[in-house]
Amino acid sequence: MGANGAGSVDLGGSGAGFNPAAMMAGMALGGAVGQNMAGMMNNMMSGMSQQTTAGTTPPPVPTVTYYVAVNGQATGPFDLNTLKQMALAEQFTSDSLVWKVGMAEWINAGAVEEIKEVFSKIPPISPVK
Repeated sequence: MGANGAGSVDLGGSGAGFNPAAMMAGMALGGAVGQNMAGMMNNMMSGMSQQTTAGTTPPPVPTVTYYVAVNGQATGPFDLNTLKQMALAEQFTSDSLVWKVGMAEWINAGAVEEIKEVFSKIPPISPVK
């Protein structure tokens, strides 16, 4: 290992002898190199794992959203579930004006096929006493 015989094992009696310090240093260096290599391989493998799972996840399901005219102002966008909750709270009726991307103008919610189901399961508004 060196010019002075460091790291050599000579049990034949030539005087150089067994050098445990050099042997331990070599083992420590080898262990450190091995750990670094293992870390690099682990990082490479985890990167490959992330790339393959990212490509297999489907995109989010598109949802239909509507804007609702309230006091002359556009509010929203709201999905159908939110519109149903608003209808239950009597904040949204079939006479409310709605608009979504692709519509030419604002129209009554009751005239939109997708929204009609929102009102089909809502009890009628109770008369004020």
